[in-house]
Amino acid sequence: MAKIEFKKSIHRASLRSPLHDFQEVCEKIEIRKDPLTGRRCRINVERATRPRSVPIEVGELDEMIRGSKPKCFFCPENIERMTPTFTEEMPGRIEVGESRLFPNLFPFAPFHAIGVFSGEHYLELDQFTPKLIEDCLRACLKYFRLVHRSHSEFKYWHIDWNHLPPGAASIIHPHVQIVADLEPTQHLNELIAMSR
Repeated sequence: MAKIEFKKSIHRASLRSPLHDFQEVCEKIEIRKDPLTGRRCRINVERATRPRSVPIEVGELDEMIRGSKPKCFFCPENIERMTPTFTEEMPGRIEVGESRLFPNLFPFAPFHAIGVFSGEHYLELDQFTPKLIEDCLRACLKYFRLVHRSHSEFKYWHIDWNHLPPGAASIIHPHVQIVADLEPTQHLNELIAMSR
């Protein structure tokens, strides 16, 4: 009988954390592989300490938007003191137009950033102008190019965009997640295989 082996690899991401007076910290990321299905998942144990959003009913959305604004990390009055900055390899934060890009406080990969579209705490889908989207994507591309310049082996890039809690966003303020990694995510790997 074959023995089932659980495999994981450990990766690290460095950032200057606002939770530690902007001192450099190293976040540990585990990539775990299911021995039966071959599927992989990413885990950041520290992320479990972060406050969680609770699924909401549609009528509660307005209240959630108003209630989340005063303590929102991504709003202009908080972004400089509540979001991390990159280490020496990159500028502290990347800015293009209204877009601001910085490391994810609880990364799932060595190069995992957040791109905030604008200073507006909440946008309806029809309020995402082409300019806001273009500036955010330009900031993402600038980040990918900076990563590639010193770490060309991180060749799998992707941008994820979830909007509001019903779309799996844990923060109301409009943002994207940007990852450059050594291996594709499970879903990206499936897309690559299907495209062949």
